[in-house]
Amino acid sequence: MRLSVMLMVSCVLTFLILNNGKVEVEAGMRKLGCETLPSNYLGTCGKNGINLCVDDVKKMIVKNTGKAVPKGYGVRCDKCIDEAPKPGYARMHKCVCRYDC
Repeated sequence: MRLSVMLMVSCVLTFLILNNGKVEVEAGMRKLGCETLPSNYLGTCGKNGINLCVDDVKKMIVKNTGKAVPKGYGVRCDKCIDEAPKPGYARMHKCVCRYDC
C-alpha cells in the first residue's frame, strides 16, 4: 500500500515539475506574436517571394539586435509585394510577416 502511494505521489510530482518548465519557456517567448511593419527590401519577389521575405526579416533581426537568430526561431511571412518601379531607384519589394518575440 505504501509503495503504491509513494509511486503515485512521485508520478504526480514529476508531472508537475515537467509541466512547470514548459510554462516558463512558453511565457518567455510568444510564438509568432509580433508583426513586422511592412518593410521595403531590395530586389523583387520573384517565384520564392515568401522565402525571400523570411530571409530578409531574419537579416533585419540580426542587424537590429546584433545577435544571431536562434535555431527554430519562428518567422512566417504572408505576403511579398513588388513595389512600383521608380525612375533612378532600385527595384524594391515589401514583406508582411510575423515573428517570435
